[in-house]
Amino acid sequence: MKRTIWFSSVMIGMLCSSFVLAKTEITGTYQCEGESNINNKPFKGTLEIHKHEKKGLYETKFTYRDGSKDVGILKPSKKENVYVQYFHSAVPNEASGFTRFTLKSPQELAANYVYISENTGDIATGEAVCTQKKKR
Repeated sequence: MKRTIWFSSVMIGMLCSSFVLAKTEITGTYQCEGESNINNKPFKGTLEIHKHEKKGLYETKFTYRDGSKDVGILKPSKKENVYVQYFHSAVPNEASGFTRFTLKSPQELAANYVYISENTGDIATGEAVCTQKKKR
């Protein structure tokens, strides 16, 4: 009997936690840190996510430490708590790529990205953790 109650409690908790994550609003400002495969260079910057005028889409802006920017569109995938982003440099014809964001908690996104430099043809991949800044 105790096992049944314990098992039921665990199952309900798992169900509710994924429901809470699925309903989490991802708009806001995030600090991102990770690594890129280009010279094992640290990856650091600020990600801003805003609702797009088209329902279900988000506009993104990423600002790197050096001040350069990427802009993009983010949308939920069919997989729960996973979002896919297409982005490109704010400066035309520099770089473009894709990012897969996985919602790890209401304040944390895990990012896996790939981009190609339109100038050199170099392909970079990497991963980062993005933590939402506290709202004031």
